[in-house]
Amino acid sequence: PGPKGLPSARTQVQKAAHRINMALACVGIDGCFGDDVNGDETRGPETTIQAPAGTLGISFGSDDTSNVIIAVRPTSPLAGSVAVGDKLVSISGPGRAPFRCGGSTGSEVVGELRAAENTGDRVLTFKKPAAFEVAAPPGALGLIFESHGPRVTALRSWSPLSGRVAVGDVLTSINGEPVAAGDGFDAAALVKGADDGSADRR
Repeated sequence: PGPKGLPSARTQVQKAAHRINMALACVGIDGCFGDDVNGDETRGPETTIQAPAGTLGISFGSDDTSNVIIAVRPTSPLAGSVAVGDKLVSISGPGRAPFRCGGSTGSEVVGELRAAENTGDRVLTFKKPAAFEVAAPPGALGLIFESHGPRVTALRSWSPLSGRVAVGDVLTSINGEPVAAGDGFDAAALVKGADDGSADRR
């Protein structure tokens, strides 16, 4: 096993030799950090979920207008149905005008979800992200992530991933192991910990 319990990059490459040599799985999103290089036109079809009453255990960036999930608690009733990187498109229910999330901040979206949390009539429409993979070579990658989150906020000028990873992309897995944001989450440490110095991280 590699650092922090992750499978070593070398083992992953050997096991998945039939796959192209790729690495950090990121998700292109509509973000507030610059141009959206992987916008809605690259997203999958919309999916609709009937949300139960109560807290849903999903998080959005408070000032982010992308409406993209940045964390899903393990206890969330939507766990398994939604994931980090999914974009909330609308919120609707009987007797309520649909709330289109486009242009709203994360705080506004959460407020709308809470307004009807005592009922089980919330219908949420999501779009799945267009995932892509890049081969991350050994050594520093020059990626800067948001605090306690998986989103890339900047790239160093010397980053070997420049041109393939963009500001606003969201890290979803390393070497096939999903990452989940939350208290104490450190994306940079996870990326560094998966580096065995001899092979690409997947």
